Amino acid sequence: MTRLDCLKILAPLLKDEDLVVTALGWVAGEWHSVRPKDSNLYQINMGMCAPLSLGLALVLPHRRVVALESDGSVLLYLGNMTTLANKKPKNLLVVVFDNQCYMATGGLPTATAGVTDLAAMAKAAGIVHSYETRSTAEFEEHARAALGREGPTYIVAKVEAAGKRLSTNMDGKESKYRFVRYIEKSEGIKIIGTHAMRRD
Repeated sequence: MTRLDCLKILAPLLKDEDLVVTALGWVAGEWHSVRPKDSNLYQINMGMCAPLSLGLALVLPHRRVVALESDGSVLLYLGNMTTLANKKPKNLLVVVFDNQCYMATGGLPTATAGVTDLAAMAKAAGIVHSYETRSTAEFEEHARAALGREGPTYIVAKVEAAGKRLSTNMDGKESKYRFVRYIEKSEGIKIIGTHAMRRD
């Protein structure tokens, strides 16, 4: 299966107000092509997608947060698994698209091309709902279950080393400001231009 196959399954399962954060790489453009909303935050730096999503999930516990990660990004900061497991956010879904390589920079293999198993590592860290999926049917089953339960879910989707270099039509700064302004409006809070968040 491809990453885009999975994204097309996931998009209609989400509510309009669900927040989605994407890792750096082709996943951002692909996600923008299937769900172009201001509630998406695109192109978070390597290693930072899941931690940022965890922070959002903790500060906005009434909103569903979805992190669209990559194997290369996750491997850069494995400690996030332990923090996620201990914080136990009820509203966070992490999807790791594991193509076993750094595709955006030429296809050098990651550790998962060898014996490293990210789903097993997440489960050992204490994330009870950790799964590896290898078919679109498995992916849809676990995604639907994750969105219907409380507690963090960690899905590692084993995907082909293929994709489309699609654009989000915005740079990182524009993406950030659109997302923050969306949070301000939908939550009735002030973030930019103040030292602390407050409700109007």
